Amino acid sequence: MTTDVSQSKRVRGAIVDMLYVRHQMQQSRVDHVQLWHMLRDIGHDIGENDAITQVQDLGDRGYLTFTSTRNRFTNRTSITLIQLTARGRDLKEETIVDPAVQF
Repeated sequence: MTTDVSQSKRVRGAIVDMLYVRHQMQQSRVDHVQLWHMLRDIGHDIGENDAITQVQDLGDRGYLTFTSTRNRFTNRTSITLIQLTARGRDLKEETIVDPAVQF
């Protein structure tokens, strides 16, 4: 579980990094499970719900768009079609700065 503030900042930065690369390569959008596995593959020891929380946070900040659904029977959240916004690309390209995201 992500509770360390500095770890949250690094995870947000990693998400922006990975989505920026995918955008530059014109690859398809990802869902939260793919993103969670990608984060674990690069050494971020976080759970699935932590990945969802960080995606939602980046969305709240205007860096990502995504589609979110909740299964009314299991109460499980699913996030699909995750992509960077122009503001998210600006963050990665350092034309804007946010201390809540660490690269």
